[in-house]
Amino acid sequence: MFTVALIGPDGIGKTTIARHLEKSLPLAVKYLYMGDNLESSNYVLPTTRWWSARKKAKQAGEASAAPAKAPRDPARQSGVRFLRAARRRVQDAHGLLHTVAEEGYRQFVADRFSKRGYIVVFDRHFLLDYYHHLLDPNVERRRFGHRLHGFLLKLVNREPDLVICLDAPGDVPFKRKGERTPELLEDRRTQYLSLGKIVKNFAVVDADRSLALVIEDVARHITRFREERQRGQRG
Repeated sequence: MFTVALIGPDGIGKTTIARHLEKSLPLAVKYLYMGDNLESSNYVLPTTRWWSARKKAKQAGEASAAPAKAPRDPARQSGVRFLRAARRRVQDAHGLLHTVAEEGYRQFVADRFSKRGYIVVFDRHFLLDYYHHLLDPNVERRRFGHRLHGFLLKLVNREPDLVICLDAPGDVPFKRKGERTPELLEDRRTQYLSLGKIVKNFAVVDADRSLALVIEDVARHITRFREERQRGQRG
């Protein structure tokens, strides 16, 4: 069938609306979380949970360990710093590869459902969430790791067929969820709205209304897109 991504700042209602659509739309719909919060993910690689648990255990061990005394020999101290930096680079590379594998796996799951005739509703989307951080060509300087991640992200993920931006002033999601700050949420709002210039099928829904009205509006966009797509296929 096709894919739909719901995007917008934290607290705007993406998860609630996407879950509701899965149950209420008179169509075959599958919900798929496409963000980096493991606790919210409904489909993940088995190794992702292992990697996350390993990382948390390591961080807990480092926090509880007594601080080691710095070596007095300058040459030895320089060697220790070199080895630690090399180890961090290797760990960062492993982490990036695992992140990209997870991003690709979610796309694979979406493709499977879409081929089986489902409308896949994404809660967030990696390409859109990371666009300004990893992919925006107007950003002149970007770390190599970020450039590599952006390249691989585009390689394993595709733009959703329809993107619906849930829009409201920054203070609205802040009052709902109390996370981040109204200023930061307003900045993210601006970034999400700017994606309308680069996304082919982009719709904006006013999320500063009752949940029922917002869901009705989102459902209308999805239904209309489906009808237009079917007319195009028949023509």
